[in-house]
Amino acid sequence: MARFGSARYGFALNDARDALVVDEEKMAVVRLIFRMVGVKGQPINAAKRTLDASGVPTATGKPRWSVSTLCDIISNDVYRPHSFEEVRPLVSPEVAAHLDPQQNYGLWKSGTTRHIRSQVSEVGPNGTRVYRKQHKSVARPEEEWVYVPVPDSGVPREWVDAARDAIRDNRKHSNTGRRFWELSGGLLRCGECSRAMHPHTTVRTNKRFFYYCCKAKYKKGVDYCMASRTHRAEKLEALVWSEVCAYLQKPERLRADLDHKIEMEKSGARG
Repeated sequence: MARFGSARYGFALNDARDALVVDEEKMAVVRLIFRMVGVKGQPINAAKRTLDASGVPTATGKPRWSVSTLCDIISNDVYRPHSFEEVRPLVSPEVAAHLDPQQNYGLWKSGTTRHIRSQVSEVGPNGTRVYRKQHKSVARPEEEWVYVPVPDSGVPREWVDAARDAIRDNRKHSNTGRRFWELSGGLLRCGECSRAMHPHTTVRTNKRFFYYCCKAKYKKGVDYCMASRTHRAEKLEALVWSEVCAYLQKPERLRADLDHKIEMEKSGARG
């Protein structure tokens, strides 16, 4: 029997934590999402605004939903009803024997990714060897996936298919198309928590403003990082460029630092 580490929104773990049951209060929210997008044909952003305005918390208790979360719900097969005949070829005979042929089931997909963890070494600022853990996720072949039947969500299949058709051609808009972000890609780090700063765009009175911001509060909570979290992109990029230019105009310092770096690498290799 599969053991679930967590439940999808709209489901809850049973007491043994080896099966899912429907959480009717949260599943009503899921049905509302599919009804708005699949039946009424409303944009997925309209569903997001409705949930935010209604004060419906997300699965993690946050007050605002993200479009990506709603897309994940619409695309997940735990909410799409499957007949017994559709489920039976995907599960073991032992699992199929416990299913009701007259019922529909959602499908929990497990083992879709393979996690590879390793340890790499680098030369630290003082020439010492520093070790850090590295994690990478790769997709498994579909034939290796494990399917676990879950209770029917109660969302009509035609609602699910219509909602998926409605978002099929959706594409996330990229901020990089509006300007060239000189410090993106992890080049800029927060001075307080060392997390990568992310590009952010706001629009006020039909004018765009560009910032770099630390999003640690969304990942770790509002008290995780106490530094100023937003910086005007133009000012920050100009400041960094002036520092780089000043450094490049001192070739003796650049040469000394390069020689020092080479010696650090050599000592690390010998160690």
